[in-house]
Amino acid sequence: MNRNLLIVIAVFTFIYGCVSDNCKQFCAENGLDNDCCPKIDSTVIPLPATSIKNINVFLETSGSMHGYMPNSDLPTKFQIIIPTILERLNGRYEGKVNFYSIYNTAQPFQKLDLQQGRDKIFNGSFNWSGSTYIPSMLDSVMKGYLKNDNVNIFISDCIYSPENINARQTAVTETDIWKTIKPFVGKFSTSFFCFFSEFRSTRLQSKNSPYYLIVQGKPQNIHEIESVLYESIKNTKQQFKELYLGIKYNTPFYSVLPYTETSANFIPVQSMAFNNAFVSLQDIELENTNNQIIFWVGINLSGLPKYAIEKTYLENNLQMTVNDGIIGKTEIIELPYVNISKDDKEIADKCTHMIQIKINGLSNCVTILNISLKCTLSKWSSALNDSIDENNREKTYRLEKIISGFEQAYRPNKGEYFFENLKISLIKK
Repeated sequence: MNRNLLIVIAVFTFIYGCVSDNCKQFCAENGLDNDCCPKIDSTVIPLPATSIKNINVFLETSGSMHGYMPNSDLPTKFQIIIPTILERLNGRYEGKVNFYSIYNTAQPFQKLDLQQGRDKIFNGSFNWSGSTYIPSMLDSVMKGYLKNDNVNIFISDCIYSPENINARQTAVTETDIWKTIKPFVGKFSTSFFCFFSEFRSTRLQSKNSPYYLIVQGKPQNIHEIESVLYESIKNTKQQFKELYLGIKYNTPFYSVLPYTETSANFIPVQSMAFNNAFVSLQDIELENTNNQIIFWVGINLSGLPKYAIEKTYLENNLQMTVNDGIIGKTEIIELPYVNISKDDKEIADKCTHMIQIKINGLSNCVTILNISLKCTLSKWSSALNDSIDENNREKTYRLEKIISGFEQAYRPNKGEYFFENLKISLIKK
């Protein structure tokens, strides 16, 4: 062979090898491990194990609640689902469920045997007297019963209506709620569940009157109670809405699906630190694929609230960023998916959703893709708010002010995420 040709081949091989090695040498500079895979974020602390010693259920039984629990032939939806929730809670946490009636803000709570409380709900046999005030009730519930191993469930129509003599207090509704909640923020979380029921009283009637379950406790404990509520909702086939404040979630499992509908111009690399998920795409070649890379990412969103995994919510709140290149239109689908490659089935079985990602114009040797899901509050509270008529049982008087007070305590900056910066490294050849 010609000596000059040998020199050319040797130089080409050296240059080609150096280019490939140089790309991988940039991995450490971009915070990647020795295999060019992302590192586990050590600042994200997993939720501890569930620990529930007491579940305290507080039912407001002032006069405004009577219509949900009438003593009539046909039970209301309220009289069906609340006893169902009590039974399911006691079935899972036998001996740990405590039931209290709150009929007057100025009086101590009345503790009832669980069966007695269930019967009174079903028969509408509370006294229905007294006056209640939302900030005072919440203050007493939290100060007296909100502890590390407790979960509180406060059931009320949440009508914010002080005594006539203190009617001016409605002007500072948000401040009253904020002041009540603020001392517990950071240590405890809050979930709102909105249910709907018939409301039957001698003066007012409604086929769809909203009422609320406010669940408070440690995030990991609230998640457990949520599962019971979801079971009860499914069992009774009742409509509901939900809202979460200060809730923390574990980082979801995610992985590239290496063989399903890809541009096939990369080598997928697994990482033991990520439970053998594929979190790095390496030796990327762009010359024959219009300078584009296409792949699916599977992700397990089963731990998130129901509203947060609906397609519309994901499309509006899922955020993807890269430090190089341009992300094209993203597609999100719920699994199962008919076109899953049989070689990806083991990964897909661990996931609930798939995200198709298209990136054009990668010029850097090393690119980091970050996937985040922003936490935004559902707008249903605004739709159910009534600022004028306290007797409108189709909506809730001053509900928006109550929710705003909670939000000001929990979300002063409104910058929360369900998860943030799930990383996938993209390494060119």
